[in-house]
Amino acid sequence: MGFINSRKYGASVQLYTKKNGDISYYITYKDEINKLKRVKIGDKSKGINEHYCFQRRNEIVHKIQLGEDPTLGKKRKRKTTFEDIFNDYIIWAKGNKKSWFKDEELFKNHLERFHNQNVVDIKPKDFEDFKQKKLEVLSVRTVEYILAVARQIINYAIRN
Repeated sequence: MGFINSRKYGASVQLYTKKNGDISYYITYKDEINKLKRVKIGDKSKGINEHYCFQRRNEIVHKIQLGEDPTLGKKRKRKTTFEDIFNDYIIWAKGNKKSWFKDEELFKNHLERFHNQNVVDIKPKDFEDFKQKKLEVLSVRTVEYILAVARQIINYAIRN
């Protein structure tokens, strides 16, 4: 591992020598929340050189100075909410299930807690807490049905 230059503006170019003798180039910088990011630029065997890495580094430094997002051509992933996957699910359900209206009703009336939550952030413990809270006011069978609908929505999203 070697540093090619100092960390001016929180960005540096690093090189790593692989076991096969090839050199990999990386740029390290701190993002807008001061979190350290490391992005691989490429390998010397694939035509990447130090001059190219310095150009990419300078682009990052320039973007940081201007307050722009310094990501290297990567688009940020759009947050997929539970409501987004439900909207896809209900389109499918209207064509394939007779009881789609019941699913829609349960989603709107009972699963509102999860509507704007990012799907990848929902944990099993969230559903367990939800279940315990609902059992205080609803019957066991109703809660089971609500959770079954939530499971169907998630399974539909996984399949599609």
